Amino acid sequence: VSGKRKLMRNFDCASESKGNYLYQPYDFLLLSAKIPKSWKLIFLDAVAEHYNTQDLISKCESNNPLVIVIAMADANWNKDLEFLKRIKKLFADKYILVFGDSFFEQSAIDIVRPYVSGVIDNPLDVDFSEYADPGLKSTELSGIKSFSKLEKVSKKPKSRLLGLPRHESFVSKSYRWPFAEFKRYTTVFTAWGCPYSCSYCIMAKFPNLYRPVNDVIEELDYVHELGYKEIYIGDRSFGLPKKNVESILLAMIQKKYNFRWSSYFHPNQYDPKTLELMKESGCHTLIIGIESKKFDHLKNFSRTIRHDDFYNLLNHSKRLGIKICGDFLIGLPGESYDDVIETIKFSCKIPIDYASFNIVAPLSGSSIRSEAIKEGKLNENDRHFDSLGAERVLASDKLSSRELLFLRNYAVKRFYLRPTYLFKRLITIKSFEQFFIQFQEMLQLFKKSKLLGVLFRRSLWR
Repeated sequence: VSGKRKLMRNFDCASESKGNYLYQPYDFLLLSAKIPKSWKLIFLDAVAEHYNTQDLISKCESNNPLVIVIAMADANWNKDLEFLKRIKKLFADKYILVFGDSFFEQSAIDIVRPYVSGVIDNPLDVDFSEYADPGLKSTELSGIKSFSKLEKVSKKPKSRLLGLPRHESFVSKSYRWPFAEFKRYTTVFTAWGCPYSCSYCIMAKFPNLYRPVNDVIEELDYVHELGYKEIYIGDRSFGLPKKNVESILLAMIQKKYNFRWSSYFHPNQYDPKTLELMKESGCHTLIIGIESKKFDHLKNFSRTIRHDDFYNLLNHSKRLGIKICGDFLIGLPGESYDDVIETIKFSCKIPIDYASFNIVAPLSGSSIRSEAIKEGKLNENDRHFDSLGAERVLASDKLSSRELLFLRNYAVKRFYLRPTYLFKRLITIKSFEQFFIQFQEMLQLFKKSKLLGVLFRRSLWR
């Protein structure tokens, strides 16, 4: 429960919607594949369905569950913890499990320990069937362990079966993917974890696992049977292992699913043949982490972008008609006001179709947070930060919180309120459904960037 905020709680990083979108809760979707088929699954999404605390409690009581799984968010920690305590008091005899981005820190695990049976650290390792054994202690359950034990994992990915997620249990009119061509969509993973090690992100601390081709194809067959036309491939960095991915793409083409899909993609993974297969299999949009114009500066955060691959990816995607969304960071340590302005100008010059501007936040487990604690800017109990800056913004070494928030909103204005850009967006829209999705995203994006009230001021068009 997070009030009117469109807050999305995940294993790695909770975030607040910067537009009208609300991601399908794909981590719960993954967990659903680990539940025995004979078990009944009841999924309650307080954000999507506007449930209050009492609504959730009443639904739990009426279903008498064996296991209760709760997602918690660092950006909403106090309210989520209050809810957890209430659930524990009312359902003391039930297995109560939690997951979320806060649990990369031992302090968060210690806080919830009296109220939970365990903390889930990896959705692919849980075996819920073990809960049917009343003699089994929670400490002996698979996949229930402390995040503090996770260390940097090997870059060599391992194969891991997932099974069939219960897509039919995760349907809501409120779920919206901002780049979708069709409003109704679902999420499919081909891999889990990330082979890269950007220090401001914590995904590299998860084991890098990929699913066998047949495991993915079985799920895609099912998704096709359910009538989905739009898919978000939820991999943190789609495209690896290359041989595995190409086999999946070829199967998608041969089976003629005719899916329209999008995913995150690292520029260094650019390969002409793979990109051609992605297009042929239905890929229409890729989200890539550009972060900053100063590529050399990114190396300080273990982020490497090869210039040739980056520009080749942009140009080849443009020729194929694959749209690109660039993710940018506002407030990286070491970057000045002028550096951020240069990154914003850069975003307007390169051939990308969308841009997401994110304030650097001290995420649990990230170098940004650990440095802030070391420097005395934060303590271990300081939470409620996110990349939108809805509640709190952490000042960088060169920019104040107020400047960061201003620059983030200015970036949205500078990128999206160009007349040539707006015209381009209009002429590339293929259907009324897609227009409706894009229009609603625009309105919410401007609202959250405090631009609606001045939308037609002449100064914004300069």
